[in-house]
Amino acid sequence: MASTGISSRAGICGLAILAILLSPQIAGAWADGGDDRNSGPNCSNSVCQNQNSYAPKHFILVHGMGGGAWFWFEIITLLEHYGFTATAVDLTSHGINKAIADDVTTVAQYAKPLTDAIENATGQVILVGHSLGGGLIAYASELYPTKVSKAIYLSAVTPSYNQSMFGAFPADTFPNLITPGYLTLNFRRGTSTPSSATVNVNALDKFYMSETPKRYVNLAKLLFTDTPYVPGTEVLPLSPAKFGTVRRFYIRTGKDKGVSPADQDAMIAANPPEKVFCMPNGDHAVFFSAPMELYRLLTCISGQ
Repeated sequence: MASTGISSRAGICGLAILAILLSPQIAGAWADGGDDRNSGPNCSNSVCQNQNSYAPKHFILVHGMGGGAWFWFEIITLLEHYGFTATAVDLTSHGINKAIADDVTTVAQYAKPLTDAIENATGQVILVGHSLGGGLIAYASELYPTKVSKAIYLSAVTPSYNQSMFGAFPADTFPNLITPGYLTLNFRRGTSTPSSATVNVNALDKFYMSETPKRYVNLAKLLFTDTPYVPGTEVLPLSPAKFGTVRRFYIRTGKDKGVSPADQDAMIAANPPEKVFCMPNGDHAVFFSAPMELYRLLTCISGQ
């Protein structure tokens, strides 16, 4: 399948919402001020304080390295419960997509489930890209500048003109993951260029999901997949006339050990978005560690 849409019946959805609201992470976030907590003067969270309702929008959610559409099931439950439409995609070789990561060699091939989802959507969409997924929503923004109303980068790479996805990360991002053994590069095509990358699932609680409840860490250990490497080296065909016209927003995660706050700040400075929103206590998997807080920011941005 090219994409995965996740939905739930009203009764199950209500129970899921209650479970999220009663979780210690969400209770703590609201006690501390929820999404009103800013980590610096450049955070735009205050614009959300007086927004209580939003016109329904269609979100297309794009996972990052190792993940899949399953990353977003809590967020989709919330969005659908409150009247939004949400589609999560499995990029090629992730989730239930059965392609082999080492055989995925172009951005177009890797992003096809995303581009298919956009083409199949009725009306405009809001793209949300997590981590490496930021590169894919930038690519899609170039292809569909009139159909993408907003692009939201969640602790994500923010490529600009004449950059590849990997090239847009700060130089220390990947060495900081490879050196301690959190990420391994695989050479399975008989060339000097890696063919894929493997996330060390036994170390997820140390970097990717450091603030995430253990049940999600255990789920991730079962579902993580290799990530194609070669598409990350391809220069993205971004242009001011297309990509440059799509409104971009960034959500910064303050306790992220996958893409550090310093690296996020460097990418924000290199390619400034329209607004930055902050999750000061967020790790690299805020869709699991703080779903309600993330939901509130996504819907706030949708109304901007």
